[in-house]
Amino acid sequence: MIIDSSSMHYTEATSLASAVARKLRRGFRFSGLFVVPENERLLLRAVITCGAEVEIISSSLPRDATGERAPSYPAISRLVPSAEWYERALYDRFGVMPEGHPRLISLLRRNDEPTTFSSIGEGVFTIPYGPVRSGVFESVEYLIESTGEDILHLGVGLASKTRSIEERFVGVDVSTGILLAERVEGIASVAHALGFAQAIESICSIRIPRAAELLRTVHAELERVVNHLDVIVRLCEAAGLAVAHARFSLYKEQLMRLRIDMCGNRFGRGVVVPGGIASLPNRSSRELIDCLDEIEDALKQDTDLLMRSPSFIDRLRGSGVLTVEEAETFGLLGPVGRGSSLSQDVRVDRPYAAYAEVGPSSPVLGRAGDALSRTEVRLDEIWSSFSIIRRAIRGLAEVNTSGLDSWQRSLQLLDGEALGWAEAPQGELLVLVALEGGRIAYTRVRSASWHNLQALPRAFKGDVLTDFAFIEASFGLSPAGAAL
Repeated sequence: MIIDSSSMHYTEATSLASAVARKLRRGFRFSGLFVVPENERLLLRAVITCGAEVEIISSSLPRDATGERAPSYPAISRLVPSAEWYERALYDRFGVMPEGHPRLISLLRRNDEPTTFSSIGEGVFTIPYGPVRSGVFESVEYLIESTGEDILHLGVGLASKTRSIEERFVGVDVSTGILLAERVEGIASVAHALGFAQAIESICSIRIPRAAELLRTVHAELERVVNHLDVIVRLCEAAGLAVAHARFSLYKEQLMRLRIDMCGNRFGRGVVVPGGIASLPNRSSRELIDCLDEIEDALKQDTDLLMRSPSFIDRLRGSGVLTVEEAETFGLLGPVGRGSSLSQDVRVDRPYAAYAEVGPSSPVLGRAGDALSRTEVRLDEIWSSFSIIRRAIRGLAEVNTSGLDSWQRSLQLLDGEALGWAEAPQGELLVLVALEGGRIAYTRVRSASWHNLQALPRAFKGDVLTDFAFIEASFGLSPAGAAL
């Protein structure tokens, strides 16, 4: 979506919070908050969405004439709880002060301030967990406040994972930009590449070939299945189901190797480029479908056994409950939001690539809002993804791909700013890109992992320490995608 007067609304910084809150009362969802440079000033950009509608409310931050005080504005989170972490992050990164913020403590950087606790009283103690943990887990710091078994509060720290990746986009060319985009959140490389590429394509006003749209969809859905399987693997490991852990790990590995056969990379990197795709699959349509059929048939048999295992189901049912009201308040994304009945899927609401042609007709929803509901949503999405991939592959077989123009368009780079999006396996991601003189002026990324992570502490009400692994795994988040 190109950023112009039709999508941008301007307001004073003092009125930004109330402007966003009014939109939310009309059914919009708070989707992101960015700070971008404009000459010698800074602009605050609040992104709000409602189905197919995307609006940006922008405010110029006033500066102190002496330069002694940081830019400030009345905190949005006073009226919009889901903005709390965004404002903490912008304060950490840019020194922008949200006045009246309910809990302005550091989130992305370390400091010498004493740790603040949410729970006090007799018998309350804290358990520092991470950033380094056993097994193959991304580094993230948790501070668990407990009385022995019950989890009273969960604190999250992302300083150990922060990589300042957005700063690396500044001044690079578009070809380097797509490489960085793929590495923002490694397990969602294709989704981030799609968001970035589509922003560039909006600026350049080009429509990519149909073959490229179809193949982008294939790779995006393969990535979705692999990510959902990874969540199942982690849940099986937490439940001590060694055979199930091995079986679902096998299916994940088979799909990763299929991706290698298709493009030479386990994570689907190097396929999506601004203008289309870099190469066609190395295997025929028939071979791809036969391989998918074989994996899906075996996967369904093991899934049926897993979902009839009391030792698995009993650990998920009732754990990590997020109510419909909480999901709506925080605008939760992907399987986390859909597991609490929140109907939001960018593939349906704002279709891209070939999703308008081969994508799902409606989001898969759960009702209970617990770890089991989120898992059931993921499993249903796996079967849906297999069907989408088949439809896209069949459509690809009908397209003439004999020439370069059939899968990639050349770019004539223009100056401008655009917002791209994609439905990553974790949920909606946003990529705001500005081009100037053929190079990237700035890039801002908002992953679903970041947006949903702020709701993770709220999922621990009434749960005990042994539920921790199940609740965390059911969220399916990536700390790397959260700590940019």
